[in-house]
Amino acid sequence: MTDARAKHVGAELRKLLDDELADVSLKEWNAKMQDLVKHLEPDVANVVSNTIWSWFTDADVRRKEPGIRARSTEEIRTAIALLERGEWAGLRPDYASAAITARKPSAVRSASA
Repeated sequence: MTDARAKHVGAELRKLLDDELADVSLKEWNAKMQDLVKHLEPDVANVVSNTIWSWFTDADVRRKEPGIRARSTEEIRTAIALLERGEWAGLRPDYASAAITARKPSAVRSASA
């Protein structure tokens, strides 16, 4: 994994975070998130941590629960900071490739199948 690819993923995640913090509609945010996930290359998807996959899929919960939103925002900011520095090392895969694929949102999974 190159530093440039890590930085690119970090920049894309930051855009999603900025949209979320600006209260972009959930429908619009999910569409942007699914577009990003759809374009992650398989080797990138395999190093993206469970923290990031959970962040992708829990947007509706974060909007309802301020405590979860605060904790999740801090976790994703940490992941983004690592990626923007070009570091993949802090993002260990939490699951094998098949399990990561299973965690992708269903619309993305069917689009990438």
